[in-house]
Amino acid sequence: MWTHQFQLGTSYYPDKAKKWNVALLSTWEVHTKKGGTDIKPGPGMTLEYGIGRRMFHYLINIGVAGSYYRKLALDSGTAIAFHDQENSIGPEFDAIMPKAHLGLTVRYEPQFEVRGRTSGQILMITLTYLGITGQ
Repeated sequence: MWTHQFQLGTSYYPDKAKKWNVALLSTWEVHTKKGGTDIKPGPGMTLEYGIGRRMFHYLINIGVAGSYYRKLALDSGTAIAFHDQENSIGPEFDAIMPKAHLGLTVRYEPQFEVRGRTSGQILMITLTYLGITGQ
């Protein structure tokens, strides 16, 4: 099957110094039929959000991040009669290491109010190469 995703997001800085940050990202999914079956998953929507505070000359950001997922329509071709969904929220830590041109993000989000799917805990560790600019 193929999934088409459309995203729209924004960040907002409520203070002049841009130490506080608020972010929102929405992802909309539309699926094609699963090959070899009569099953076509219904469309879904995910909202990811976060609020944080930058410290130590903007090199560290500590905050809270979370997500909400909901299937917007039932699958077709099956007897499934519910909309699966999940919520998660937890701490997030970001650090920038300018001399190494690296960024590190650690996020932990336990899931809750999960319906129609397995539930658990999300641990995401991301290492990003920041590149070299201005040369």
